[in-house]
Amino acid sequence: MDFTRLDHQKASILDEFRAAVKDCKLPISPDKSDVYLLRWLIAREFDLVKSEKMLRASLAWRKLYKVDDLLKDFKPPQVFNEYFSTSFFGYDKFHHPLWVVRFGSIDVKGLLLSAKKKDFLNYIFCFVESSVRYSREYQRNTTCLLPSCLSPHSFSTWKASACGR
Repeated sequence: MDFTRLDHQKASILDEFRAAVKDCKLPISPDKSDVYLLRWLIAREFDLVKSEKMLRASLAWRKLYKVDDLLKDFKPPQVFNEYFSTSFFGYDKFHHPLWVVRFGSIDVKGLLLSAKKKDFLNYIFCFVESSVRYSREYQRNTTCLLPSCLSPHSFSTWKASACGR
């Protein structure tokens, strides 16, 4: 949905939502906050109360699990670097990162027995957060819709060491 083409009623709800959550520390730059807030409104069919409740619950969850600090603070166990097979492939036409996760070649049970459950969850959270970072950096650095330079040979393997960047 293009937020610049909202009808008057939805634009008004977005304004109210922005005012209702102005005390929240959003995990996105202020110039992109309308797009971020719209996601919550769309998810709850522009119900202001439900959208605010959902956003605040999400922000509380992020704070509880320290998701915003994972990329700089989390040091994953070596077993994830060696045995969790993932590759960054590129971006789709909407600038979303594309990943290949070879679950068929991953011994998930072995990974879970080799590390703490919390480390596994933090690793996955870090993986998702790095995807969001890749997506934002790509959108910031390009104006083209489809990257023409991507091929299966341009894979770069994502490792847990990316969490420390």
